[in-house]
Amino acid sequence: MNLETINKILAENDIQCVLVCTPDVNGNFRGRGVRTDYFLKSICSEGLGVCDCIYIMDTLDQMPEPSRELPWYPDWEGGYRDYMIRPDLETFSIVPWLDRTAMIIGDVYDQTNGQLLETSPRSLLKRMVAKASAMGYQIQAATELEFMIFPESIQEIAEKGFTDIKTLAPGCYDYSIYRIGVHQELIEKIVRNMNHRGVPVHTYQVEAGPGQFEFQILHSEILRAADNAAVYKSGLKEIVAREGMTASFMAKYDPQGFGSSCHLHQSLLDKETGRNLFWDPTGDHNISAIMAHYAAGLLAVMPAFTLMWAPFVNSYKRYGEGTAAGMNQTWGIDNRTVGVRVLPESEGACRLEHRAPGADANPYLVMAAMLAGGLYGIENQLAPPELVVGNAYKLKDSEAGKIPQNMGDAIRSFAASGIARQYFGEKFVEYYAEFKQAEWNEFCSWVTDWEKRKYLEMV
Repeated sequence: MNLETINKILAENDIQCVLVCTPDVNGNFRGRGVRTDYFLKSICSEGLGVCDCIYIMDTLDQMPEPSRELPWYPDWEGGYRDYMIRPDLETFSIVPWLDRTAMIIGDVYDQTNGQLLETSPRSLLKRMVAKASAMGYQIQAATELEFMIFPESIQEIAEKGFTDIKTLAPGCYDYSIYRIGVHQELIEKIVRNMNHRGVPVHTYQVEAGPGQFEFQILHSEILRAADNAAVYKSGLKEIVAREGMTASFMAKYDPQGFGSSCHLHQSLLDKETGRNLFWDPTGDHNISAIMAHYAAGLLAVMPAFTLMWAPFVNSYKRYGEGTAAGMNQTWGIDNRTVGVRVLPESEGACRLEHRAPGADANPYLVMAAMLAGGLYGIENQLAPPELVVGNAYKLKDSEAGKIPQNMGDAIRSFAASGIARQYFGEKFVEYYAEFKQAEWNEFCSWVTDWEKRKYLEMV
């Protein structure tokens, strides 16, 4: 899309405001609303300044201080200077659920050197895409994102202290057509708005938890897929909130219930011909040698990269036997108990599905981690383990390997990873590990309701 086309769309639809934004480390969009005339006159050519603090804000906008001195880490001593968002014209779209409003996603530049910000999640994914392109590959990706809907506003939930949260349905209705009918008006409003926004939701279903759903977004080039997933998460929450309810992508809100996943489907194409390089009709199960190397890389980096797709304390509550969450270094043909599910059904659809990421994860970091792992496997000609037949949850850790089971272990694995530093760069690894360590430290010092109920009287 070019500026002339954007100008025409703005005029024809009487757009009054353009939301200029970029994803932060948590996957939330940060930026400003800009009047249309100023967007065209200034922002498109010069960019939009935003405070560097947006990259050290947690989900409650707290800004934890690093445990050690990092000269490039945003803080008061540095004056909280501006970064510059430069709009990516290809991401421009009208926001159909808002009045005369459009949105555009941008990349963040460091004004001190004019370079893409190394710690920006979208920039990190673009670096991985460039590396793949230099190797002759294009990556297609698609997400299946699960979420909960609660029939209360977030204000009502907060006033109750986040307890006794009502669910949209009284029980579990996995794949239920009846429940789609019951909630058809809300579901169709979300699907219709997403497709008008340019996010191609093509199928959807009721999931295993009460009031839980899963929408599937059609595959696209991996950067576009990340943009689509981020817009979907943000937009869905907005649409539901405007109905007086709350949508949540929290990994697991109920200790007795199912968690919410972000299953990531991926395939590797020849950049020039578009041929699916994962498909080989002469290979076992139609699996090509490149797919085997790519899958081996995904499995090899799982312990070190878990922090990229399980980024919060709560993320690890989703993992457990029988949860349908990928939690070990295994792969198998159409097997939902493994870490990486192989779907070699046809040349056009031959793909890998990574089942470890949670719905709470930042789509840009998930996809950067997946692509880095796959390329690592190809570059080093890694051989995958045997395909698992049967229940991978029943395998011993020595047979299957296992990802970190809490955020603290995941931080240590990530920070110590030479592969992470090789692919993501020293600065990103130090920044991300430090940022997450602050959250882990906060959690470890917190006294929970569970502890008070368990120990207050009888210890």
